[in-house]
Amino acid sequence: MEEAKKENDKQTQSGYIKAIIPGKGFGFITGDDGIDYFFHAQGVITPDFNQLREGMSVDFLATDGKKGPKGIGIVTK
Repeated sequence: MEEAKKENDKQTQSGYIKAIIPGKGFGFITGDDGIDYFFHAQGVITPDFNQLREGMSVDFLATDGKKGPKGIGIVTK
């Protein structure tokens, strides 16, 4: 039940790629709200994860991950 609640708590956010760890397949986005969001390669819609660069502007869905704020549905602007 708690997992279903988390799925409904998504909010569209804008931000930029703060860091990418290509060998691990994840990175971090700093949202316009000042919060850092973890993201995994599987959460990237466009472009491909390997084409992301630090500083790129993105839109994403902010949600609560197991270990803190998480970004999914990531698209570049």
